Amino acid sequence: MDFENKSKLPNVICILFSLQLIAINVLEVTGDCTLIAETTAQKAMLEKLKPLQGKIWSSTTDMYTYDVGVCSNVKGDAGALQKKPSDPSFLNKTLGLITKTEAKGGHNWVMLTYMGGDAYSKHCNKSEREANIMIICDPHLKEGNLIVVEENRDKSTDCYYLFELSTSEICVVEEVPSQGLSGGSIFIIM
Repeated sequence: MDFENKSKLPNVICILFSLQLIAINVLEVTGDCTLIAETTAQKAMLEKLKPLQGKIWSSTTDMYTYDVGVCSNVKGDAGALQKKPSDPSFLNKTLGLITKTEAKGGHNWVMLTYMGGDAYSKHCNKSEREANIMIICDPHLKEGNLIVVEENRDKSTDCYYLFELSTSEICVVEEVPSQGLSGGSIFIIM
């Protein structure tokens, strides 16, 4: 190796190290929901979900098993997935993507919607599947169970899967007023 090629070696190492750092940063981002329309209200709802981010819940019905993540990849970009363990030939269905998310909510609840799932083959005018995850406050449950409420596919448009998840993680902590004596009370006593 001549002197000129030896001097290029540190540059190549720096470039490889920089590319490795870029790849690490991209991996950190893949678990986050991407809002279709970033509004202040939607960002606030996602902020309420931070304690649940990265977690995946499963629920089984008579026919299917559903995996749902809260701003978490279940598989690829899928935030919700339908599987049929009893039928190995069944192709898993993506119910919605974390890269196509809407979030809305209130005081002690958040509705997370993943859009852009696999298209129906016969139902719902062959539209894409959509998953709605209703996350509600239950102060007695740290990590609740996922419940499959319904698959609403008996119409031509606006079909959806509805899930319910109860957890204490999104409960708003109410501040209890102080029970001490006020300044006026102390003055009167004196």
